[in-house]
Amino acid sequence: MAPTRSTATTSSSASPPTPAQTIEALVKLGVLVADAAKGQKVDWATWLGSSDYQAIQNSALQLAQTLGARSISQTIAAIEEKKQALLAPYNGKLENLPTDKLLQYSDLGNLKFRLQGTQGFSGDMASFGKWLLDDAFPVLLKVAPVVIPLLL
Repeated sequence: MAPTRSTATTSSSASPPTPAQTIEALVKLGVLVADAAKGQKVDWATWLGSSDYQAIQNSALQLAQTLGARSISQTIAAIEEKKQALLAPYNGKLENLPTDKLLQYSDLGNLKFRLQGTQGFSGDMASFGKWLLDDAFPVLLKVAPVVIPLLL
């Protein structure tokens, strides 16, 4: 009973992850699942019952539980704030951005678009995992090295 109480207390009293931590958790979960799936396309209904998933289930669920709707929406808001901050010194005009800032702006926009495709993890690993691996993970792999430092 103590571990259950401790877990419940931790999840309810713990502060939500920062936007950078949310992106890091998404990348970690994506890598964990992709590695366990051995790079193959996943039939989630079948795979969640497999020994490959069972081997990572605790770690996957622990990471996923930090990725609820609140974490995702706070990350989307932070991304939008950062996009506006990039534009501010250039009269708010995209065409005035230098190339390096334009690429950052684009990476932020691509990630925001992908994150808007989910409400976050709500206990349904099949739906969340499918969204993560099929939609978000390819973008995360490309933009995370740029976006995470911007969100710190």
